[in-house]
Amino acid sequence: MRKIVVSAAILVFLFSGALAGVVNIPASGDNDSVQSMSREIEFSFPDVSTYESGDYEKIAIDGCSYTYKASYPSMPYKSEVLTFPFGTKIESIDVKVDNIQIMHIGKKIIPAAEP
Repeated sequence: MRKIVVSAAILVFLFSGALAGVVNIPASGDNDSVQSMSREIEFSFPDVSTYESGDYEKIAIDGCSYTYKASYPSMPYKSEVLTFPFGTKIESIDVKVDNIQIMHIGKKIIPAAEP
């Protein structure tokens, strides 16, 4: 059961597409306009590799960082930083995930090292 949950979590991170909608509402009294921004961010991971390391396997994806919480699986992830002007009010962020694929591995995922 744990392998299924871990595999599903990997796939959500690996093969997800993200759509972020951000709205900037002006301060009260400023009725000139309401600005909105919509940006589509797509994460695509065509080359997923696994490497055996003793009793574990490591998942490797070019351009990704890895989680480093001691004793937890070291999972690849990718993040996107969006910078907004001071005072921007973010009304909502919408995330859509599609094209989830399941990847089976033969061993447990390598845990992050103890500090």
